[in-house]
This record gives sequence, structure tokens and C-alpha cells, in this order.
Amino acid sequence: MDETSANSVEYWEEFYEDRRSSYDTLCAYDQFGPLIARRLRDYFGEKADARYSMRILHVGCGTSDVTNELWKDGFRDIMNIDFSQKCIDLMRERWEDRAALNPCEIESESMLRRVQWRQMNLADLCELQDGSIDMVIEKFTLDAILCEAADDSSDDNGMACMREIHRVLASRGCLVSVAWGAKTRLGLLEKNGLFDVDYQRLPDHSATSKKPLMYICKKREAVVVATSGGYPNASPPNQIDTVAPSWQGTQGGSVIAVESDGSIETWIDFRDLHILVRNEDVELDLAEQEIQWCIRQFHSSSHDLCFPGAIHLPKKVDMEKAKVHWTKAAPPVKPLESQDLG
Repeated sequence: MDETSANSVEYWEEFYEDRRSSYDTLCAYDQFGPLIARRLRDYFGEKADARYSMRILHVGCGTSDVTNELWKDGFRDIMNIDFSQKCIDLMRERWEDRAALNPCEIESESMLRRVQWRQMNLADLCELQDGSIDMVIEKFTLDAILCEAADDSSDDNGMACMREIHRVLASRGCLVSVAWGAKTRLGLLEKNGLFDVDYQRLPDHSATSKKPLMYICKKREAVVVATSGGYPNASPPNQIDTVAPSWQGTQGGSVIAVESDGSIETWIDFRDLHILVRNEDVELDLAEQEIQWCIRQFHSSSHDLCFPGAIHLPKKVDMEKAKVHWTKAAPPVKPLESQDLG
């Protein structure tokens, strides 16, 4: 990787070497802040009225004025991170100066106590606990991280970032991502069923300029696994000397794969999609060590719906012996009729 690439620490350390004034890349908070406000109640319900208690993680803060605008909007628990230490030192000093100029002593103290500045890599948020953040905000940070990616949706570093964001977000938490990335970016945000994603282009106040997109990504909850079996109201096949299987959440439903007695049996639960799924809606593809599927529903009056999913199998299967069948029943207590997959 070139040392001057926009996804390197060296690039940004040099960038912030002599930068002292506020700098908002391409768009300022006032262009997307009102849209965030409209969405808060959808994602946080009554908690949206208690902004002072919402835990905000501002990723790739740079020298923007976003934190100051968040504070003006009533948010009082803000952690700012950037992987440039020079940037963090500069912004911490600037914030301390801003707090010192506040005529209200109580608010000045609160500004210093409740707004944090830390050097951190988005792909490794090891300093943050699981579920410790209500909303993550990033503005063109993923664009910089993925600037050399051939395909956002398959970039390892991008996926590491998304897994860390999902981990630190609390239940019903959301990611607000302002970005130029379009088709391949959506693939990254939706990959592995970590988030439900909605997006819109930011308002365009001029006739010539094109505005970036704002993605609102609501955290999807992982399916809770019980060590006794993992399936509500039913149990997967008996296993001997193996760890209980784990249900995985995807956009196409929850899925589990169990290896037992020389066969691999997989169940896909469509109930959490809250739609009627018919046999003809499901497209399924079996590879040697992966099952992929997609639920497609065509709507002439609006847009087509597609709910994809995939699961990696615990071992390779014999494709000549593999069988697939449809059932509307939950996994029974006893094993299903054996399907010898080699």
C-alpha cells in the first residue's frame, strides 16, 4: 500500500500537520443533522427525546465541526475517534479552548467531562465494550478506508469495520453513514445481515452539484442460542461430544447447520422476516461448503423485494449425494430423516 494513500495513518498525520481551522469534508453537519433528527424516533422511540443520555460514537472525526453541532443539538455523551493522533491532540485542545470560553461554568465542565477524544482504528475498537454505543456517525471515513478496494462488499478491512460497529452498538442502535459509495457500499453495509439499511441522497441546494448519500443502518440482533439446542420450541438433532450449534441472523432469515452421524442438516427460519414465504419465492444454491439462498417477491406496483442469505457449512459435502427439501415445520426434537451428504 502506498504510504500516501488516503487509507494510511501516514497520509492523515501529514494532512493534520499544520491544520488548525475547522474543516468539513464536502458537506457540513447542517446538511444531514436535520435528517438524523427525523429518524431518531423511528429507531429509539421515546429515548429520542433524551438526547443528553444517548451515547454517540463519532468515527473519523477529523477537524470537522460535527461534535460542536451535535452538542448544540442537545447530545451530551460524545466520543470522537480518529486514527491520527495529531488530529486527536489538535481537536482535544480546540475543545478545551471552546469549553473555557463558555460563560456557563456548569456547561463548561460538562463539555470537558462528557466529550472524549481518542486515537482509535475503526477496524479494532477494542477499547469499547459490546453494546456501549447508541449511535455511530461517520462522514466519508469509510470512503477513505475503502479508497483502494476493488469491491467494497468484499473488502476485508471494510468488513472488519462493520463487525466492530455492530459489536459496540447497543440493541436498536444505528449507524449513520454519509458517503459517496453507492452500489458496492450498500453491499458492504448489508453483508452478513448485520444491519437493516435505508438510504437517501442529501438535499441538493444547488442546480449543479451532486450530493452524497446518507445511509441509516439499524443493528440487527443476533439470534440467541440456547446451549441445550438453540431453537425455540424445538431442538436440533442430538449430538455427541460437540458444541451446541449457533443460529445465525441473515437478511434471508435465521439459519443453523448441524453435523450429525455423517450428515449435515440445515434449517432456515423465515419467521423473523414477517412476510409470507412460498415455495416458489425461494431460490437455493448448494456448493461444496456453503448454502446460499434468496427470497424474491415481485411487486408490480412498487419494487421487487430480495432477502439473501448464506451459511458456511462445517465441512465439505458430496455434491452427488446432497439433497434439498422444503418443510414448513420447525426442526423436530428427533433428527429428520437422514440425508447422507457424505
